[in-house]
Amino acid sequence: MAFLSFDIVVGILANLPVKSLMRFRCISKQCNFLISDSRFIKNHLQNMKSKDEHWDFILQRKWMDPEFLVLRIPSDLNGCEGAVLHAVETQAPQKIETRLIQQSAECDGMLCIPKGCSVLVWNPSTKVTRRIPGPPKPDRIDGIGFGYDCTIDDYKVVNIMRPRENRPTSIQSLRLRTGLWNTVQNHVNRDFYVEPEAGKSVNGCIYWIGNIQDVPRRSLSFLMVYFDLETEIVREEKFPSDILHDNVCVLGDLGGSLSLTATPGFGNVRHYDVWIKEENSWKILFRFPACCPPSHPLCFSIHFTRNGHVLTNEYTKDGDQVFLYNLRDESVKRIQVQGLGGIRYFAMIPYVESLVSPCACQAG
Repeated sequence: MAFLSFDIVVGILANLPVKSLMRFRCISKQCNFLISDSRFIKNHLQNMKSKDEHWDFILQRKWMDPEFLVLRIPSDLNGCEGAVLHAVETQAPQKIETRLIQQSAECDGMLCIPKGCSVLVWNPSTKVTRRIPGPPKPDRIDGIGFGYDCTIDDYKVVNIMRPRENRPTSIQSLRLRTGLWNTVQNHVNRDFYVEPEAGKSVNGCIYWIGNIQDVPRRSLSFLMVYFDLETEIVREEKFPSDILHDNVCVLGDLGGSLSLTATPGFGNVRHYDVWIKEENSWKILFRFPACCPPSHPLCFSIHFTRNGHVLTNEYTKDGDQVFLYNLRDESVKRIQVQGLGGIRYFAMIPYVESLVSPCACQAG
């Protein structure tokens, strides 16, 4: 009987689900050493990111006691009529004891969860959790961001503290490897705050849409800011010129480029405009209809797939709804999600299965 070479075995393992790999770690010391190796973990992560068979999401209950569910959407769903999918509850970190007002941020399969004046970094696939105390001065985590800095091979957490009384906007960042908070250079010349949505990590920067303090009537009451993961400087990003004061905007990642989805106000939304950032300018890419007009929908999140589909999580009077829009034939499909257990409003956070551990990044 012929034996497989070591390289072939490694290649097979690097394409397996995390659940299987966690079991294989118990087979032998050699298997445990291989699966725990940082090079194997990075190789496995890239393989998981490149898969097109399905899209994985974490559904986080909004405004209520913490609850997380996993939703897997097959990429061939467009050919199915009356699709019904099941969300599966995943065991939340036991250290979450209070209500979550903010959306968690995701990077490489880890969720960064704001909890009062501290942060939890949690891998839902491996169930590994790390609690990080908040910055020494702010009394809570206001606006959260989470991203990977490839220049130092480390993950960074960002907190944007809203202005209060005579205290201006303050920003801190933390490297997972050191666990220490540092004050960030803020080059935005006006006070703003960014809660409760998490920042969007795209191509080396984390972006937020923030609210401006003391804005004149009928002027833009919001702005876009970004944190450069390498330089650790916060700057303001210009909006497309056609964005108006009553538009509702959602940030996204479209093939590694920053996207902006805008709706014309809150009432009777009938379409969404999708913009993409190209170098130093914005370009409108396409328009697609709101999936359930005119029932006052509002797009809470938008996700673009590599095969020409748009997934939206829309807030409606009947609760959050998930829709699949085909850009090629302009068809719309409502995805029925079962297993929500009475959850009506949820954040839909894309994530990828990974072996990356928040504790492996810790110094020492």
